[in-house]
Amino acid sequence: MFLPDDVKRIINLLEKASYKAYAVGGCVRDSLMGREVNDYDITTSALPEQVEKVLTGDSIKYIETGLKHGTVTAVINHIPYEITTFRCDGEYKDNRRPESVCFVSDIKEDLSRRDFTVNAIAYNEKEGFVDLFGGRDDIYNKIIRTVGDADKRFNEDALRIMRALRFASQLGFTIEEQTEKAIFRNKELLRNIAVERIFKELQKTIMGENCDEVIGKYIDVIRVVIPEISANQISELPKKDYIRFAVLLNGSDKKDEVLNFLKVSNEFEKNVKMIADYYDCEINNDRLQLKKLLGVMGETLLFDLLELKNNEEAAQIVREIIENNEPYKISDLAINGYDLMELGFRGKEISQALEYLLNEVISNPAKNEKEILIKIAENSILRKNPRLNGFNYSSNGAYFITICTKDKKNILSNICADIAKNVGCDAPDAPLLKLTEYGRVVENEIIKMNEIYDFVNAEKYVIMPNHIHLMIVVSNKDLCGASRASHPTKSIVSTYIGTLKRFVNKQTGLNIWQKSFYDHIIRDEQDYINHLQYIDENPAKWLLGKDEYYS
Repeated sequence: MFLPDDVKRIINLLEKASYKAYAVGGCVRDSLMGREVNDYDITTSALPEQVEKVLTGDSIKYIETGLKHGTVTAVINHIPYEITTFRCDGEYKDNRRPESVCFVSDIKEDLSRRDFTVNAIAYNEKEGFVDLFGGRDDIYNKIIRTVGDADKRFNEDALRIMRALRFASQLGFTIEEQTEKAIFRNKELLRNIAVERIFKELQKTIMGENCDEVIGKYIDVIRVVIPEISANQISELPKKDYIRFAVLLNGSDKKDEVLNFLKVSNEFEKNVKMIADYYDCEINNDRLQLKKLLGVMGETLLFDLLELKNNEEAAQIVREIIENNEPYKISDLAINGYDLMELGFRGKEISQALEYLLNEVISNPAKNEKEILIKIAENSILRKNPRLNGFNYSSNGAYFITICTKDKKNILSNICADIAKNVGCDAPDAPLLKLTEYGRVVENEIIKMNEIYDFVNAEKYVIMPNHIHLMIVVSNKDLCGASRASHPTKSIVSTYIGTLKRFVNKQTGLNIWQKSFYDHIIRDEQDYINHLQYIDENPAKWLLGKDEYYS
């Protein structure tokens, strides 16, 4: 086995002081397998204070990283080397760490407490390999086997269950039969382990060469901690943990809850949710669509998504967009919020106007001149609130109302399972629309309310990323019943929305509805087109030509 000069130096110094010392664990295993060794651990019969004395005698710097467990870390040429005294473990009460450790002088006692045979091999140049549990044979036969009784090993430290899966995936090994049975018998012990530690092992597992086989075979073990995870094939996907984890969560309606529960980093959470949300999105080679995706996802994640979808042609278009400096995000605009404030825009009007102008520029990059954008903003309907306060709300017409989410995480984006593909789709006429748990609640309640209120009929609703457009057709015809017809239209609409809000909040256990922030009677087709420009860049795509919706 090859040992770096610095490792030899430490071992020789300890041996000259009459102590035993060996390289041990993963460095020995990986060296036997011909794998790259990233770090070297050393085990010794010397006590921590004796190790420190030996290092000091040769002017080697050290850090007292774990004296309680017998560990001193030597630092040579800025590289750390952990040196740990031979030890045996005391009683385990929490399925994770021993209550105490005791230092011993025999390497056999130290190796016998370790997790798997492949990790229980020691080596130095004088004695060669110290392999008391058949670790080299198991490496040769590609087997993961516990040292001694498997049930005892997993009861001592339940995280070893996830480590077994990780090693099987990373090394391409098979878990030995008795060890496998013990994993399934003891899988519930994982509930006693911090989820952060479990997830770190899972992250390494999904990056292994044997990940599909391991995840498929042991999915019930992983689901003890993450019930929402699937056994989707991931081995052929790009080697990025957030891409693979997003695919494993694909189809789950509870990605937010899962990621919060696992306490992942903000960046990892963002990446997983982006990939998961757009995984089923149909991406063509439309330059406009790709610019919008660039604005939402950013360059790295969009390239990840296109690699995931094996769409090199679209990726080339994205590269051209970037190389040509074509605008695709608000910061690319030749106008900013301060410019809009000078034009009289205030509050949310500014962000709405910037989004509107960005859509204009994405569609036509030549418009990205300050003078042109100022002119568009000055003439924009966004600048004036088009409410028709003087209009008679009791007359026939189409009452347009938008309901937005209160939650900053845009809970309503979960209404559509394939939200990226179906944003802006007319839900009742979109047979390919995949509704999630929330989506079905909303749709069923709209149907129910249609049956109750004959003359307040939600004929159309459009699902957007963080709000819903409802086109409520108001009719005062006799068939609605005299008692109902006598009510003012606006109060009936308010009752409708209020009932819908209360029902959905109760069903989901979440306050996902905020309030209506815009309402408007549509008097004619042009009025409707003007209104849609206030909301979206695609006016009247799903309603043009349907005269029956106008009074």
